[in-house]
Amino acid sequence: MKLSNKRSIFLLVFLISFSSLIFSQVQKLKTKVENEVIIIKNPKTPLFPNKKLILKKELAIGEESSVFLDIRTVRVDKDENIYVLDQKDCKIKMFDKSGKHIRDIGKRGNGPGEMMLPLVMEMISEKDIMIFDRLNLRITKFNSDGNILKTISTAKFSRSLNIIPDSLGNFFVLILNYSADGETIYELKKLDSEFNLLFNIGAIKTPLSASEIIQVISKQIYFQLTNKQNVIWGINTEYELQIVDNNGKPLRKIIKDYKPIHISEAGKKELLRRIYTSGRIPPGKKANFPRDYPPFHYFITDDQDWIYVKTYERVGDEGFYYDIFDSDGKYVSRILFKIRPIVIKKNKLYTIEEDKEGFHIVKRYNMEWKDNKH
Repeated sequence: MKLSNKRSIFLLVFLISFSSLIFSQVQKLKTKVENEVIIIKNPKTPLFPNKKLILKKELAIGEESSVFLDIRTVRVDKDENIYVLDQKDCKIKMFDKSGKHIRDIGKRGNGPGEMMLPLVMEMISEKDIMIFDRLNLRITKFNSDGNILKTISTAKFSRSLNIIPDSLGNFFVLILNYSADGETIYELKKLDSEFNLLFNIGAIKTPLSASEIIQVISKQIYFQLTNKQNVIWGINTEYELQIVDNNGKPLRKIIKDYKPIHISEAGKKELLRRIYTSGRIPPGKKANFPRDYPPFHYFITDDQDWIYVKTYERVGDEGFYYDIFDSDGKYVSRILFKIRPIVIKKNKLYTIEEDKEGFHIVKRYNMEWKDNKH
């Protein structure tokens, strides 16, 4: 047999084997429609279990000299300029894609364009940016030159926790409330450009517990906005993400099967250290732990509307596993991240890390997908 024929046969066998693997995985993925909502039920195993993500560091801001006091978050515009919200310094620190400092936007204070407790920073358009200041109870919109475009009072919903603007000037807002009997309520709402209610999206209640009981892990709502201005939202105690359009109509539901992860004694101590630095429960208090971790911790989306869901599954100090879904909601890969992805855009990953002294550094990595042969 000629060598070329052997290669052709080998290639054919490989393609048949690969196609069989993909076909078997697709068969496990179940899709149905209920009340015009597409429901995608994903198995525990991703479509491409052997995909590996290679991160190559391209840029580090603050590595040579400390320029940040306490970074809250990072955002990136269409020209790859980097906006860093330094919460302690009450400034947006803007850098070009090479890491060169361009300008600072805002400062500490109560006057126009000033901040006291900036909690949220989001891109409004490809060049404009929004800051939600919890203490000043307002949203301030800036352009990339640092000029104020608009100021909006958030006093109507003073317990806002997270705010994401859409391209039409409206807002999706997570709000903390309390019922008459003391229950904690988290409500996800859409508000108009003047912070008036348009409609409700979802809500959860946390039952009232005794004052001496510390709920170490509680129900939380997480949400992100897609390029089509749809909202992806979910409750961390269920592995179920819902997609709602800009008018509040449910479009899609993404469900994933998972194996619960038991909270070990070491895990309990780590969770307590997030609440109390010492890791010790104060006298007279009692910590209430669930048997297992929630199905997921939080999620982010990239510029292609892929969803990166952080789970509680980890490998020692090597990091946590993220479940990755494509824009249709199919579970395509599972990646171990030692770092925390903040922004994923143009195949670049931006994150916040700390040096040995605990100072914050903004880093950018190039992302390259490869087949893991091992």
